[in-house]
Amino acid sequence: AYLKAHYGVEFMAALMTHDMEDSDKTFKNFNECRKQGIQVLPPSVNESSAGFAVRGPKILFGLEAVRGTGQKAVEAILKARQDGPFSDLEDLIARVDLHNVNKRVVENLVRSGGFDFSKVSRREMFERIEELLRIFSAQKNVDPNQMSLFGGTTSRPTVPKRPFQLPEWPVNQKLAYEREALGFYISGHPLEKFRGDLKRLGAISTADFKVTKQREVRVGGVVT
Repeated sequence: AYLKAHYGVEFMAALMTHDMEDSDKTFKNFNECRKQGIQVLPPSVNESSAGFAVRGPKILFGLEAVRGTGQKAVEAILKARQDGPFSDLEDLIARVDLHNVNKRVVENLVRSGGFDFSKVSRREMFERIEELLRIFSAQKNVDPNQMSLFGGTTSRPTVPKRPFQLPEWPVNQKLAYEREALGFYISGHPLEKFRGDLKRLGAISTADFKVTKQREVRVGGVVT
């Protein structure tokens, strides 16, 4: 109680790290942060730790809490990051051990906002994942003992540049993908614009199901 009262951000970050393998508990802790006015930032491959970390008055989402990542994948990312921050998605794929960082890991990192710092739309990055993995996997599978004809070292493969950038996914689709990767919405919510209407109609949240004594309730949701 003392820690929660005087070191609320640190306490919640530690609690979320402890419970991050349980998506239901993580969601409960996330809602508790919202009640306390503590902002939880989306994950970032350049800033996040394995677990939830304190960033001033905010909490940064942990990489291991992103669905489908796992300890080995996160360790590979953090190891590659020791040589400097990643400039974009291509740079990460070029530098990490692709035996541990597979397609699903990269897809969920993109969906969750892990590469938003690059200012490229999530949709554009998502569409390029398969191509980038194929190009860099082929390079990394080359026998290191095989020398080139002229004795030079193997250079980084040339990745074809796209002539244009794809626009971002529609908001509801972007949020749906984010929820798939994290277990809940973090950068927004598709029902946010209807908050006033839901309150006026007396709708309760699903989190209140277990505590309500009403026999009949009204809720609002998203049909998927």
